[in-house]
Amino acid sequence: FFFFFFFQAEDGIRDVERSRGLGDVYKRQFFDLSFSGHMNTKELYSLASQLSRSLNAVKHSTNPFALHFSSYNGEIKKIMDEIGCINWIAHFYEEDLGELKDLPGNLLYLSPDAEEVLETFDETASFVIGGLVDRTVTSCVSLNRAKSCGVKAVRLPLNEGTVKVAA
Repeated sequence: FFFFFFFQAEDGIRDVERSRGLGDVYKRQFFDLSFSGHMNTKELYSLASQLSRSLNAVKHSTNPFALHFSSYNGEIKKIMDEIGCINWIAHFYEEDLGELKDLPGNLLYLSPDAEEVLETFDETASFVIGGLVDRTVTSCVSLNRAKSCGVKAVRLPLNEGTVKVAA
């Protein structure tokens, strides 16, 4: 079960070469692909397919933004390369999310197990979504991951109602 958020912001990547043509007006969204060990091959292919659909949605959005994939290595890299992900206009990092330099200061890890609810949407925030297809629903996997990376975890207000946009 995945949620994809599409946000535009004033900040972003300043280096045109690093941005692979995305420019400097796009928001950054991260996918943490470090969960490969929690998934079987079928789930890894499902994840790659979902990521492909999210990229397609971003490409056709009126407010596109930059996608970043951390822990792009091992079996998930092999599968994503197989379906053509290497040709995507996106950023791929072999490094773990916690090892990446120059992460945005206002980075939030979306986790259904987080205690804090995302009540107000801050347009300056960048979000991390855990790349996990978890058909057995193992609790706290993304929350523990956020903690290990030192990233604040929040959950969507699915039971609380709507999110307010910060003024």
